[in-house]
Parts: sequence; structure tokens; C-alpha cells
Amino acid sequence: MAGLLHDVGKLIIDMYFPTNTEMDHTEAGACVAERWQFPPTLVNAIAYHHSLMPEHLTEPVVACVHAANICAKVALSAEGAEIAPEVLRALRLTDDDFFDVAAELRGRRTQIDSLLT
Repeated sequence: MAGLLHDVGKLIIDMYFPTNTEMDHTEAGACVAERWQFPPTLVNAIAYHHSLMPEHLTEPVVACVHAANICAKVALSAEGAEIAPEVLRALRLTDDDFFDVAAELRGRRTQIDSLLT
């Protein structure tokens, strides 16, 4: 659920505040998630999925969503997408583990695209 909803704030901003370029999607998403009475773990994943603060990365769901977000960018060949060492440590992954998963996703791009069309 956290992976599906982590960027809900982007939708809220696009729909209701399209001219507000300073609004932060993590704050907007967390605010809405709290209002919808989502569990604290899910609210935190939405609020902190870009954070590298140790207190956020100690929450496994936050660290996992952070890594998945970067993994998707790497798999789509986004330039400059890097995984922070502290995220890898939090998830007990190596660089090789992470980039192997990204490469596998990249290799399955056609298959994944066919599921979505």
C-alpha cells in the first residue's frame, strides 16, 4: 500500500493546487493520509519516503519505499538516480543487490508495460 500511495501528495497538488509550486508533495500527502485516518506506518512512508534521516530509515516501510522509488527511477534509466548508502544499510542490501533488482526490472520493462496497457 505504501508503495502505491507514497506520491499521493502529487495528485492532491495537481488537482487542487496546480499553481502552487512551493507545496511539498510529501507534506500534502501525509496531511491527507492523516485526515483519512491511515495507519501511522503508512502516513510515515508517505511523509518521509525521500528522507535520509536515521529516525525515518529505522522504519522498514519508509526505507523500503525510499529504495523502491529510486529503484524504479534507475530501472527506467533516469540519469543521476542514486541509492544512498544509509538506505542500503537500513535494508541490509549491497549496491550489487540493489542494482541487480533494478537491472531485472529494466529487463522486464516490456512485460511490465503490457500489464499496464
